[in-house]
Amino acid sequence: MLPQSPSCVAALEVARNYHSDAMLNHGIRSYLWAVELARKEGLVVDDELLFVSAVLHDIGLSPAFDNRDLSFEYAGGEVAWVFGAGAGWAPVRRRRAAEIVVRHMADEVSPHDDPEGYLLCEATGLDISGRGAERWSPEYRTAVVAAFPRLDLAAEFLSCFEAQAAAKPASSPATALTSGLAARLATNPLDAVSRDAGSRDAHPGHADPGPRDAGRAHPDHTDAGHTAAGHADPDHTDAGHTAAGHADPDHTDAGHTAARHADPDHTNAGHTAARHADPDHTDAGQTAAGTR
Repeated sequence: MLPQSPSCVAALEVARNYHSDAMLNHGIRSYLWAVELARKEGLVVDDELLFVSAVLHDIGLSPAFDNRDLSFEYAGGEVAWVFGAGAGWAPVRRRRAAEIVVRHMADEVSPHDDPEGYLLCEATGLDISGRGAERWSPEYRTAVVAAFPRLDLAAEFLSCFEAQAAAKPASSPATALTSGLAARLATNPLDAVSRDAGSRDAHPGHADPGPRDAGRAHPDHTDAGHTAAGHADPDHTDAGHTAAGHADPDHTDAGHTAARHADPDHTNAGHTAARHADPDHTDAGQTAAGTR
């Protein structure tokens, strides 16, 4: 099950209201990739904070929250801060949500300094560009995509980034397009998984890897065939830290727990949009705006 704390349910409602089905499922899959990676790498995370940040991380692409000057991840960080205030979170927790949303586009995030930011950065990199797909088992990838289909994500996401780049040439979407985002979207191995899942649907003899929802995902929707990290359940109401579990015996690359090295999918947008000075807001200049 997805987390069911009041803040998580509310964040999913916001995402459902302002995102298309494809973008909504992208946010949920990003959370599921993140919790599985946390389990594999033995990272302790704040599950509620991670979920809220994951489902709201692209909210700045929504026309309702698109900012004339700020790159979308910074606009989304502002929305996350406001959401946290409405949820009654302390100022430091609101700042954390904003930081995590902003940092999902960073060149690299330290898993030690910001485990939730690191996990969301890695998770969105997989879901958009297919980066590091081998870090998640084929079975897990298949189950997640079957439970929360990709639909027309590639086309919609590319269109959003093209519009952002045209309006804000110094933004991270502009840099992402320059660095080959369209090609990465077109060759994401998760789309092959999605096509395979569709083929199985057309042949009743194939096993069903898990529940499906071709429309809008529901907060009561079970996770990817019960193969997710297993800590998200309907009784989850604690906003505090939860253990991500022990390291997976299949995980053999110790380097995955270190800060991710820069790769062709991550470039610096050089985004330095001015934001008003407020101690309760994350510093837009503290992370480089990279690409997925």
